[in-house]
Amino acid sequence: MIPGWLARPLPPFPHVSLLYKIRSFGLDYVVLHLGEEGTLYVTRHGWPLLEQLLPAAWYTDQKYASIGRRMSVATGTVYRVPAEAAGKTADLLIKFSRVGQEVPIWIEPSAEAHITQQDIANARFVGPFEEFGLCEEIRQGAFGPPQLHIRTKSPLAIYVPPRRYQPWQLGRQDSDFDMSNNTQAEDPTHLGGAAVHLDMDRDYVLVYGWLHGDDAQVCYSRGEISREEFESLTPMVVAELEAKGFLMLDVKPLHFILRKRHQRRSSRTGEADGDFLRRNGQLVYALIDYELVVRTQPHRRWLQEQLNASLAD
Repeated sequence: MIPGWLARPLPPFPHVSLLYKIRSFGLDYVVLHLGEEGTLYVTRHGWPLLEQLLPAAWYTDQKYASIGRRMSVATGTVYRVPAEAAGKTADLLIKFSRVGQEVPIWIEPSAEAHITQQDIANARFVGPFEEFGLCEEIRQGAFGPPQLHIRTKSPLAIYVPPRRYQPWQLGRQDSDFDMSNNTQAEDPTHLGGAAVHLDMDRDYVLVYGWLHGDDAQVCYSRGEISREEFESLTPMVVAELEAKGFLMLDVKPLHFILRKRHQRRSSRTGEADGDFLRRNGQLVYALIDYELVVRTQPHRRWLQEQLNASLAD
């Protein structure tokens, strides 16, 4: 149920009172306290889909499992869920945050030269608000070449169910979890934001918009892209991420979504028709995983300079 303080029809996101908003890792949220249903943090991307984002549409009674489909290739707990409410359906990607859990890292051979032993030693699953913030930073692409744009999923909402667990049930380690809470206050994008304290005994569920297309590994296995294109994708993504100020520790073809020019499905194969989208002859991809993304040193310095300049004004 939508809280009573919200008018009908819903006001545009910018018009929602600041009393009900927070800003964390550079991203604004409307905070909905849903009583026994927990708390929902909704971004401007998710605001038009509020009815479909409420837990009754996809979470209550584990709907994400009963009406959704678990992504078998994902190493975490991820579902694709058609959330229906108010006569409309939203195609959602539901992902349970692994913040505070031990990080198993396998480095793609073609990316090894870009990842140091220190990067691996410092690896951690970022917290839910940090992950959304990094996703939005990649989307906006303020750092680096302005003509370079990296596509991502849309970060819609973060849901905190009411149930509490023993930390061991969630696989969390104190030091890694505490680091995620500390990172929030130290982050340059946090200026003027609210410190959203993460609870060790609560689940955090990230809700993204589903990104249509297929991952590069699947496309290659079906013979839709050549071996040369497949093997050139990871180095290209690594280079473009670095140019925009990011390093992805688990970069791999499973995280690159490719789309065809015509998404109409073939009646014979069920697959999308047509050739893949390309830019300057290269495959156009969308990046779909951000829980092991970190900023590069040049990007961090640039953000700090932006912060110092804003404080000096």
